[in-house]
Amino acid sequence: MIHFMHGNGYCGLAYAPLLRRLAADFDLFIPEAEGHGDSNHGGRFHGWNRTAEFALEAWHAHANLHGRGMFRGWREDAFQAYIDHALRDVPGGGVELKCRPTREAEIFGSYPRRLWAALGRIAQPSLVLRGLDCFPFAARAIQHGAAMRPGVECRVLPGGHCFMQENPEASAGKIRAFLLAK
Repeated sequence: MIHFMHGNGYCGLAYAPLLRRLAADFDLFIPEAEGHGDSNHGGRFHGWNRTAEFALEAWHAHANLHGRGMFRGWREDAFQAYIDHALRDVPGGGVELKCRPTREAEIFGSYPRRLWAALGRIAQPSLVLRGLDCFPFAARAIQHGAAMRPGVECRVLPGGHCFMQENPEASAGKIRAFLLAK
């Protein structure tokens, strides 16, 4: 089974091109963070201890976001999955993120408590993928975490922070090969 956690402001099915490639071989558990996708906003954010102002018509969202910022390099089907599953229509026209800006800000303003200690207790072999052009702080954090224990395999794939949206086949292939070899 693969437990797939999406990024902040996204939702699980925004990664549909990647997940479709894994579903034939694995059971997928794709929980939504509170307030993301079709989940309820819930009360106070209890997860990990930029505000997204978003009100564009769907066609306008595509034209204004595709190939820009965090969406740069995404494949068309991955971008369409984001439009289909992370946005909703609003009365009077336009679209907005399903994730409320306040929830997204709460998540960005928090961090996992005792992260390194918790990661050090994981006994199973683990695969960590990152994009070649990901944020430098993320690359350093991945190296730090992997150095804390044996059994962590780190792989770098072409692409940026959202490399799995740029090349779902390569990402799914690395995950599949790792899990089927265990």
